[in-house]
Amino acid sequence: MDHSLFVALKEFLDGARGVVVAFVAFLGALVLLKKEVVRLLPKNPPPPPATSSQPSGQVTTKPASEVAQENQRQKKKPRKHVSRARMLALVFFVIFVGVIVIRAWPDPRRLNEILTWQTWLPFAKAQEQWIAGRRVNAPLFELAITNADLVIDQFSGAATVQEADLAGKPIEVPTGAVSKEERKKIFQNGLVNDLGTCYYIKGRSLEYLGKTSQAKAAYFATTNFAHALTWDPTTREFWSPVQAAKGRLAQMTNAP
Repeated sequence: MDHSLFVALKEFLDGARGVVVAFVAFLGALVLLKKEVVRLLPKNPPPPPATSSQPSGQVTTKPASEVAQENQRQKKKPRKHVSRARMLALVFFVIFVGVIVIRAWPDPRRLNEILTWQTWLPFAKAQEQWIAGRRVNAPLFELAITNADLVIDQFSGAATVQEADLAGKPIEVPTGAVSKEERKKIFQNGLVNDLGTCYYIKGRSLEYLGKTSQAKAAYFATTNFAHALTWDPTTREFWSPVQAAKGRLAQMTNAP
């Protein structure tokens, strides 16, 4: 489960927030363009000069200094520059087009990755709330369980086959940050990773809800995917859902 910057931006803009951002950017561009058009419109022409009372045929001469100043003004050409309003309007328009393109662009992730991420989000948020105030957010935990079941129902068979292909290979749980090549290698076992992650999230959510027997069953199911690794977008590290599930089982067994 890889959560790239593009995916994060797309998820942010796919909802109502994206509509608001696009609307504000479009409205801002229109307002600034209107301001720029008004600025460029020709001003009212100056009033015609007063008629001279001098007799016809008499030619008036301007002072040499005044003639020189007029010639100098004619030589000076106004510098072309882009106004601030025009630049801001362009920025707002680019933002508007960018939001439309990102919303229309297909999600690059596979379905199992999308569903696993939708399982992780409510679980992580509910767990943070529990840690902060020991308050169980039942709706979020139930949503995480529902989404986990979607992954389990659709991909457990293929993940079991992938885990069987990995049988005999060493199980390595990296510590700390990993290289780009290592991450790519880990993500190649996407189905195994997602099933192990979802079974663990389901078990932990059930445990938070006080459903101990169901939580144990989910933890035991997690151990069937020994090579699974979970990517934590917060710490940007991998951890083993199997090791975590075994730890929870041991703690539940030894609990009074």
